[in-house]
Amino acid sequence: MKTAKKQPQKKTSRSTSSAGRKGASNSSSSSTAVFVITIMILLTVIVIMAIKESPQKTGEVSISKVFVEEVKEAKEAKETEPVPFKGTTPFEDIKRDQKDKPKEVVKDIKPVETITQPVVQPKPEIITQPKQEVPKREEPKKEEPTINAQVFFMKFNERTELLHVASVSRRIKESNKYEAVINELIKGVSAREESAGYLNAFTKNIRLNKAELKSRVLWLDFNSEFERNAVGGIMLNRLDQLVYTATQFPEVDGVVLTINGVRKSSIGSDGISVSGVLRR
Repeated sequence: MKTAKKQPQKKTSRSTSSAGRKGASNSSSSSTAVFVITIMILLTVIVIMAIKESPQKTGEVSISKVFVEEVKEAKEAKETEPVPFKGTTPFEDIKRDQKDKPKEVVKDIKPVETITQPVVQPKPEIITQPKQEVPKREEPKKEEPTINAQVFFMKFNERTELLHVASVSRRIKESNKYEAVINELIKGVSAREESAGYLNAFTKNIRLNKAELKSRVLWLDFNSEFERNAVGGIMLNRLDQLVYTATQFPEVDGVVLTINGVRKSSIGSDGISVSGVLRR
């Protein structure tokens, strides 16, 4: 009977020990799974954080490289720049020295007082109406005094069928009345006078070179055209017109004729004598 009782007790102890072993193995496996999951979660978090930080680091690295290159280029450009000439103005020299010296020394330097000129306000412009210019009164030109003179031409008489000396009136300047009246004689008759029967023995090519009064004798010098184209009575008519026209003035008694400054004894193809003083 005792032996039979002991055996079942031993069986129970074995069963309990096996059950305890099973529980222990279950608890260890669960803790291992939790540990593995935790490690995986941590690794996942670390990888995500590393992925997030990697672009920032690469960006920072690229930015830092660019900044370093820019600083290097600026330094090289500054070294290659020509050094500006010092001493242009005292203010620029002090300013440049302050940049070159260390900060401790710069603190001791007193700022240079800049001399400023007072700002002068421009005066307001006074708007005035433009002055009206008074037109200058032009003085009338003084005309040279003139006189009424007689110019002698040849006129045909229908009753006698002969030519005779006849005068027409001309207004001439008094200052050079001798030259003026002879030039009127050379100019000739007008159309109205010609229709009235007046003729002129002078031609348009004749020129008066000089007229000078000496001892009541008027010396008249002509060009060589005076003795041309004057055959026979034409030269006589020409001399009559000249003498009558010149001796109309009371101070002239006669005329002396010269050709280009040379006094001749005779003139024309017929050899009309002009050696003496010609009178009416």
